[in-house]
Amino acid sequence: MIFTIAVLGAPHDTQANLHALKFARAVIDSGHDINRIFFYHEGVSIALESIQSPSDEFNYVKAWAQFSQNTQIELAVCIASGSRRGIIGDDDGSRATLAKGFELVGLGQLVEAISNSDRYVEFAL
Repeated sequence: MIFTIAVLGAPHDTQANLHALKFARAVIDSGHDINRIFFYHEGVSIALESIQSPSDEFNYVKAWAQFSQNTQIELAVCIASGSRRGIIGDDDGSRATLAKGFELVGLGQLVEAISNSDRYVEFAL
């Protein structure tokens, strides 16, 4: 089975990121595939490079980046939602605020991922 996962909740205001990450790990551990993980609305704030987690708190950015690196699953960030929240990419990296491991994409990438998946799961809160 192929999944597309969308994360809409902010990492430190909701449990959306934690639940989505645990779900994504369970999907992979169960032998299924994930087409794409898409961060949308407030969920895009996970990809803001300047966000620093205190050392005694769970680091969502690091956990997602590690998950992506281990599985080769794209962490797609909605470019429109991101730009509204100060997340920008830059080809030469001089002004970029996008955290490493994340990719800015258009909303069409979510539509394409959903159409090529068996299940779409959304984490809002």
